[in-house]
Amino acid sequence: MKIKKAFGMLLVLVLATMVLISADKAYKTVADLLTDARSTVKEITVEEAYDLYRKKASDIVFLDVREAEEVEAGHIPGATWIPRGLIEFKIEKMFPDRNAQVFVVYCKSGGRSLLAAKTLQEMGYEVMSVKGGFTAWKTKRFPIRRGLPSTSGGGC
Repeated sequence: MKIKKAFGMLLVLVLATMVLISADKAYKTVADLLTDARSTVKEITVEEAYDLYRKKASDIVFLDVREAEEVEAGHIPGATWIPRGLIEFKIEKMFPDRNAQVFVVYCKSGGRSLLAAKTLQEMGYEVMSVKGGFTAWKTKRFPIRRGLPSTSGGGC
């Protein structure tokens, strides 16, 4: 009987400890994730992105990570499109040589592109994220094109 009681008390103690440990766990916020990404991903201004765009270098890939309706409404001419939610699944098929290019990643305002760039960086690709995203690009009246890009990793 004493063994059952001791085992029961031990079980209660273990469960209470697990509850306390899980209660102390700090979860990350969006701000935390963006701060983490900024610590490793190079962010460039929209002007710096435009300078890279004008060079038309074959090893620079502009990568749009927005959703289809956003991209169709306007994107950087010549950009490759892979929605952020599919990036891990599509990038290796479209760009198997991790050392062949540098990605200039953009979204609407810079948040999704920063998180996507961090993922690509973790996968071994060289990346930069555009601060201000496509909104800043349009504000500067840099070139845009409507419709989906011809080079697309969108869809399933």
